[in-house]
Amino acid sequence: MLIGYKKDKSIKDILLDIISTVIVNMLVIIMATKIFKNISVDGVFYTFVVSLLLMLFNKSIKPILNIIMLPINIYTLGITYPFVNVIILKLISLLLGSHFVLVGWFSAFFISIFISIMTIIIDVLIGKEIRR
Repeated sequence: MLIGYKKDKSIKDILLDIISTVIVNMLVIIMATKIFKNISVDGVFYTFVVSLLLMLFNKSIKPILNIIMLPINIYTLGITYPFVNVIILKLISLLLGSHFVLVGWFSAFFISIFISIMTIIIDVLIGKEIRR
């Protein structure tokens, strides 16, 4: 069973969730590469790979990082929470090398905030329609 899915969901529902998440992530990554100059992806295939890795890391590594960062987040009243997303994006950049380049930690911070906000907006507009 995949991480984060309930037992009462069918395989069809789980696959639709995965596909819609990857599509939403791809749209947001394409938008981020068009808006920010400090992020680049080598084409549609690597955009798909980045969005797939982003989904997998958000389901597996992000909960672990959130637990590790919990004392810091409590102390800073949640201001450091976006750094978990930055760490995930930097890990993906490290894995893909020159195919996904994310320059700098400061710009990665704003790019991660942009990706988070746009993912929520697009998921509300498009993602729920895909899952119907």
